[in-house]
Amino acid sequence: MQDKALNDFSAKNESDGCLLCYTAPCSTNCPHKLDPAKLIRSLRFENIIGAAVSVGDLELCKACQEESCGKACLKGQIDRPVRIKQLMNYVGNWLKQQGKLKARKVDLGIEFCGVVCENPFFLSSSVVASNYEMVARAFAMGWAGAAFKTIGTFVPQEVSPRFSTIRKEGNSFIGFKNIEQISDHTLDENLEFMRRLKQEFPHKILIASILGQNDEEWTLLARQVTEAGVDLIECNFSCPHMSGEGLGSDVGQSHELVAQYTAATRKGTHLPILAKMTPNLGNMEIPALAEARCYGYRSH
Repeated sequence: MQDKALNDFSAKNESDGCLLCYTAPCSTNCPHKLDPAKLIRSLRFENIIGAAVSVGDLELCKACQEESCGKACLKGQIDRPVRIKQLMNYVGNWLKQQGKLKARKVDLGIEFCGVVCENPFFLSSSVVASNYEMVARAFAMGWAGAAFKTIGTFVPQEVSPRFSTIRKEGNSFIGFKNIEQISDHTLDENLEFMRRLKQEFPHKILIASILGQNDEEWTLLARQVTEAGVDLIECNFSCPHMSGEGLGSDVGQSHELVAQYTAATRKGTHLPILAKMTPNLGNMEIPALAEARCYGYRSH
């Protein structure tokens, strides 16, 4: 029995069945270089305009007898493949009803600290940006940049216990804390990750987050990440979970150390420097102004 034309509800229902493959075989196997996976993702998240923009040349799809996309669909290994051709036709029919849709190119570009970025979307310096694979995948999907997971000259020991009594808003409860220090990769490994990312994605913006234990380490780290090709440097004066004294938020709570380590970082680089401040104090302006004075800025 042949499938009837899909209505609004069944089109959504059909797209919901997609497995959202990372490297979608339906798109990689399309002989006409169309991208049905992108169209299906748009439909799944109720973005019919996005689906229409990405539909491509529907005449090629209609004339295709191979249906390589459906045969390659991994959902077919579970029950049946997603009815890709019918979804493509559904979007095409919607386009006819709306009139020809012209894709508008929107410029989301920004300039940050003198660095031109294609859009304002960056991965934060956290577990989501802790190795080459994670950042490369984000770049390939359109993120403009990433602040790489904070690196240092040492590999930290695991913070424990993570299971403890947590107090919030006057109440205490038992649970797991989100406790994480700096990168658990060696310095050489992290520098190689950064070099590779800049070689393969030269137009993406890479921020190196660094954390030293003394003036010499701040200068050394700044020099090494600069040589690796990063675009900006972030000084981690904020991490509250460091097991050693005089690191992370300990620095951010001391305007003297903020000024000292910012100056040490400047010795090792010509790149813009971001001071990542900590909220673990009453007045953040004091260390922030101390950092700014390293550049000769004056407060008003």
